[in-house]
Amino acid sequence: MQGIFIDFEGIDGSGKGSLIRLLTEKLASLGIEPVMGKEPGGTPLGSKIRELLFKDPTTHAMAPSVCDCLFLADHIQHVEKVIKPALAAGRVIISDRYAYTEFAYACDREVHPLIDQAYHELTGPVPDIIFLLGGTPENLLERAQGRTEETHQAGKKWNNADSQRRIQDTYLRQLIPLPQTVWVDTDVLTPEVLFERYLWPPVEKLLARDQDAYSQKDHAAIPLPVRKLVPEPDGFVRRKTMMCPPGQVQ
Repeated sequence: MQGIFIDFEGIDGSGKGSLIRLLTEKLASLGIEPVMGKEPGGTPLGSKIRELLFKDPTTHAMAPSVCDCLFLADHIQHVEKVIKPALAAGRVIISDRYAYTEFAYACDREVHPLIDQAYHELTGPVPDIIFLLGGTPENLLERAQGRTEETHQAGKKWNNADSQRRIQDTYLRQLIPLPQTVWVDTDVLTPEVLFERYLWPPVEKLLARDQDAYSQKDHAAIPLPVRKLVPEPDGFVRRKTMMCPPGQVQ
């Protein structure tokens, strides 16, 4: 079987964990054991980076672009050690966030243009499906801040509704134009209903390689969201979203 890459994106509290669990269980019932990915934290090195970002010292203590360097290191390790080997082996890989998270969340902070360029040049394979989860930022953030099993939310500079709204707007501008994106509003319906109604049908078609629903494009052939670099006097860039083919950074 050809490798299949499924990515889950969305602002904090959008319900990725619950839907990933339901998809994993459904695949297991069919005898498919997916490879699980995550950014940041999908590798042993990534787990250490995640601790630096969200536990100690946290993004609050980092100078501009430092957290982006760490996110980039985590992403490269994840791509080379998890995603590429899984696809080469014909496995199904489910990733809890990917490069699109950096592209969206970085709208709320300063990023040096060289780091921005490196992130695009090292993006890696493009997912077959991107599930973009979202809803009312205030509601989803309250859900994220109320988690008891995870304690890293306070370590994020973007742990506020205004930032989450800007991030979600950026996600929508970047990912909705891509043909493999599935938007899922997680505000009201239960995860089980969302899964049966919006997630499983496209995955089932992809597993069947239905030519009418999903063309068998090369993993590097789908356009990526790329920000136009706008240098300012302080040497940083403020990102403006546009669509460009892979490798063509404006």
